[in-house]
Amino acid sequence: MAHSEARHIALQKAELQRRAQELERWKKEFLANVSHELRTPLNAILGYSRLLLNEQLPVRYYRQIEEIHGAGNILLDLINNIIDFTKLSGGEVRLSKTPFRVRDLATELIEHYRPAAEHKGLRLECHIPSGVPTFLRGDKYRYRQILACLLSNAVKFTEQGEVNIRLAADETSGDLINLRTVVTDSGVGIAADREEAVFRDFSQGDGSTTRCFGGLGLGLAVAKRLVDLMGGQIGFRSATGDGTSFWVALPFETVIANDHPAVEAPVDQYLAGAEGGAATSTGRRRILAVDADATERVLIEAFLSRTGCLVDAVSSVGDALAAVSVLTYDLAFVEIPDPSEQGLEPIRRVRGVMQERGHDTPIVALGTGLDSGRRQAVVEAGANGVLAKPFDVPDLVATVGRYLPIAVEPLLEAEAAFGGEEICSDPDDEAFWSDQLDELKRAFASADYARMEMHTGAVRRRALQQGSQAAADGAMRLQVAARSGDGHRITTALERLDRILRTIHETESSRRNHLQMC
Repeated sequence: MAHSEARHIALQKAELQRRAQELERWKKEFLANVSHELRTPLNAILGYSRLLLNEQLPVRYYRQIEEIHGAGNILLDLINNIIDFTKLSGGEVRLSKTPFRVRDLATELIEHYRPAAEHKGLRLECHIPSGVPTFLRGDKYRYRQILACLLSNAVKFTEQGEVNIRLAADETSGDLINLRTVVTDSGVGIAADREEAVFRDFSQGDGSTTRCFGGLGLGLAVAKRLVDLMGGQIGFRSATGDGTSFWVALPFETVIANDHPAVEAPVDQYLAGAEGGAATSTGRRRILAVDADATERVLIEAFLSRTGCLVDAVSSVGDALAAVSVLTYDLAFVEIPDPSEQGLEPIRRVRGVMQERGHDTPIVALGTGLDSGRRQAVVEAGANGVLAKPFDVPDLVATVGRYLPIAVEPLLEAEAAFGGEEICSDPDDEAFWSDQLDELKRAFASADYARMEMHTGAVRRRALQQGSQAAADGAMRLQVAARSGDGHRITTALERLDRILRTIHETESSRRNHLQMC
């Protein structure tokens, strides 16, 4: 009798365990489906708004679209935090080591949060001293996510003043360095009795914080778990009403750029195109884009067409196989619905047909929610790399430059002659151009190239708002030059932008004088 009862209890335990495992599997599938359903329309919102921001629009429309794009980025961060919190709780996050350019990552984040900061009238600045290596090796995706959590938090809880990022590097041993990143704000601060709860799951300052500032209280919890996973440290200093300073210290490996041409190539090629001032041979290159979603397919084609390449956009793997069986492509972008074995089948099939024809065309997988471990599975399936959705124009152009041995045409090449461009100007605008040029020159003098990139971004946005394509192009050239850290290129681009703005100012002054005389 006792033996029968024990066997019955064991069977019950086994059944409960089976149900728990089944429930966990359903939860993961549900999360993956929700993620895809939310991210797909969000990708379209972010992509099309970014395309519109690169067009000449009336100021009021430009600012409204910036609001849309900024709100989309906030929503994307929220979705990512929910998904990654679940993965971290289940121990499913794996780290990877890839080389990346530190300044690019910081600049990308600054631009990502700039619309939200400017909407509140906040100054958003980044400082990277020359002692920080240009290239590091580590999990770029997770480092970016940690900084995104801290930046998002800083902008959210700051109503006036500024938000700053500062980087510093301390050599530890051999090729390892300890990268210290500090995010400081002038916001509401953290009360002493709430400090212990800062990194707890779903924690907010108090019951009114969510109502006032929004959020789910996951950002800092996710950041803390990621820092622990990467073997780093995180902490903060704060006082109520006196702002907060969060710091993160993470170990990375140093990288010699020349040893990793795949990292350095995109910027060098982009620079070659930016300085050339003429259409490149990209017009002869053919790119295949495979995406089942019609909206995203049109968006990808619009992005890729801006590189000057010929683009064949198809909706199914069958169409892709038909295309690669008769045409030779220089690069292929192939969507994967998920990184499961079945989801990776499009990569395998396209790669198989290419190999049968003796072609070694680079394949870039397009997908969402591809963390470091899943990216490795995608590469093992036959892809050369991964481009995460949603992507921005520079991301796509950099990817094209990485796999095609060409000079990528700049996205904002001037469409009009250099001079004679009219721009709506008033004393505030003139003061803005003057202040920005002064800031650029000071940043150049102190070799603060990250700060240069930040100010060229501000010049470019104002130029597009005012309808000055030449000024926007000049700012883009300077931004790319600053990213290279090449003093000669920067000097040339800075002088060119100075001439453009001076010409615009003189043209506008002459026009106003003429109108007054009339």
